[in-house]
Amino acid sequence: MSVDQRLSKVFSEVFELSPEEVSDEASPKTIERWDSMNSMVLAMALEEEFEVQFSDQELIRMNSYRSIRETLAQKGS
Repeated sequence: MSVDQRLSKVFSEVFELSPEEVSDEASPKTIERWDSMNSMVLAMALEEEFEVQFSDQELIRMNSYRSIRETLAQKGS
């Protein structure tokens, strides 16, 4: 499974979306369920799925699907 497929799967599970609803533009502005609590749930799910740890700075920057994909790419995931 590719990084994009895995990332889309995590988004779908955390935000209760179909995979078709997940896009690069996905953000708290476009996903109603993306609140502060689900941001933390998302971060923990991503750390588990990709076996990484995010710094506080990374978590602050991870405010869209695109930025999360870029952060994972920088970590070599």
